[in-house]
Amino acid sequence: MHKNSPTDPEIYQDLGQQLHRQGYLKEAINCYQKGIELQGEPIHLWFYRNLGEALLELQQSM
Repeated sequence: MHKNSPTDPEIYQDLGQQLHRQGYLKEAINCYQKGIELQGEPIHLWFYRNLGEALLELQQSM
């Protein structure tokens, strides 16, 4: 896996964080989930933290 490739899970985490900061919660959640899917074992805890925070914000905004 090459850095900056479409299979790099950190790319999806970074994009998710940018979308999250801009308020695009559903899109951010999709990116976080894709990053987790691509990460394999072990999964970095901050991947789950980012996903959890976005899910909570989305739930609170409904």
